[in-house]
Amino acid sequence: KTWGDLAMEFKIKSMDLLNDLGVKRAKGLQLKLPVKSINKELIREIESICNEFNGSTPLFISLKDAEENITLELLSRKMRVRPVNELVKKMKRIPEAEVEVR
Repeated sequence: KTWGDLAMEFKIKSMDLLNDLGVKRAKGLQLKLPVKSINKELIREIESICNEFNGSTPLFISLKDAEENITLELLSRKMRVRPVNELVKKMKRIPEAEVEVR
């Protein structure tokens, strides 16, 4: 109906499963790391998790130097991920890392 009698009508344009929304709508996954915590073991662990959840969403890595108060945001050209709950849980198990889905 039109707005003449003030009756509103809702039309559903699309419907998605809640489980699929993160993968479809995410613009990226940001991993925040302090510069002092970076070592070969940490890099291997991050690579392993990213390979396990390989996908098409960009991976951003934000490096923070607390002493100099400098933050550098990097985009991984090699790694792309599938931002599902399991990936975020595994990344949060890394004590040095903060994870954020954009």
